[in-house]
Amino acid sequence: MDIRTKVGNRLELTDPFMIASSHWTDNESSFKHLARVEPSAVTLKTVSSTKGGDGTSAFGSRERRNLFGTFGAQIGGYTDGPKTVELWNSATALFKSKQARKLLPQSTKLGLSVLYGENYAQLRRDLDLNIIDYVELNWKYTFRDRSLETFGGFLTQVETDLALFLGAFDDKPCIVKLPSEVAQYVATDSLRSILRLLHSKDAVLLTANIGKLCVPPSRLRSDEPLPLDSGVVFGEYLLLQTFTAIRKLDRKANQQPTGTPNHCDRWNR
Repeated sequence: MDIRTKVGNRLELTDPFMIASSHWTDNESSFKHLARVEPSAVTLKTVSSTKGGDGTSAFGSRERRNLFGTFGAQIGGYTDGPKTVELWNSATALFKSKQARKLLPQSTKLGLSVLYGENYAQLRRDLDLNIIDYVELNWKYTFRDRSLETFGGFLTQVETDLALFLGAFDDKPCIVKLPSEVAQYVATDSLRSILRLLHSKDAVLLTANIGKLCVPPSRLRSDEPLPLDSGVVFGEYLLLQTFTAIRKLDRKANQQPTGTPNHCDRWNR
């Protein structure tokens, strides 16, 4: 059976099994485990020359907790870690990318993830783009603590930065990762300009099933009386919110002139 998958028009994968930037893509042991299942693509941990580290921290390791619903079923997870763990500096990214390319099958596409607001041209010079098949712009922290009132103006700044990113990596397939916490904003008219820019550069917008949320103690099966509020939530709990965001983005991207019906039939099949 032919299950080749295209991500946009420029990135073709052997199948849909694509590993997102995560703890699964940040060390030698993980690369060896992934090599056994031969994923079609692996996106490495996010690079930041200003905030990243070597993948370790003197202030502690990454925290991960399971979240539970009212009747005891697991509904997702929570994770948090120091930025020197969650983000790589350029030297670490160079070493890890070479390590991943050596350990992963040649059929596995290797992706570079870059944090919003970086000096993209400098990062390109610091890294080995010959072993990178696609580049992702990570908006994980970009929209946090932004109010709806100032969102439209901030998008102008985001669009300027996006143009710099797409220009720096114009020879590679580009993906932009949007966290689901921005779901409340995706239907705003100001986003259409960014969608047009992505379309003009044949770039892909990916809606990630993560978001920064406060987790009450009742969902942690913990005796500690304090909530968790510095990390991100992922998993089934966010699925409806993420699906809604994707539908809104699709409608906005395909919006017809005023008075013309706008159909999303493929979502109803």
